[in-house]
Amino acid sequence: GPNRETYVDKGKGGPSTRPIKHDDVIIVPEFFCKEDDWSLYYTLIEEMRAAQADGKPKADWKPWAEGAHLITDNPTHSKT
Repeated sequence: GPNRETYVDKGKGGPSTRPIKHDDVIIVPEFFCKEDDWSLYYTLIEEMRAAQADGKPKADWKPWAEGAHLITDNPTHSKT
């Protein structure tokens, strides 16, 4: 939305003192893994593809945000 702000937290200096709104985006580099480590992403993709191949309900991909992203209605098929 027009009031959304994006913040990048580089982990220096403690928590931000800025008020955060419900539609703000906060990016925390290397929160789950190193920047160039794609293993978690590929694991999620493999698990969802396996669910699709097994015919699990609502495991298919559907476009979101004018096709910029793909989402699933049932991410519980991924153990990760």
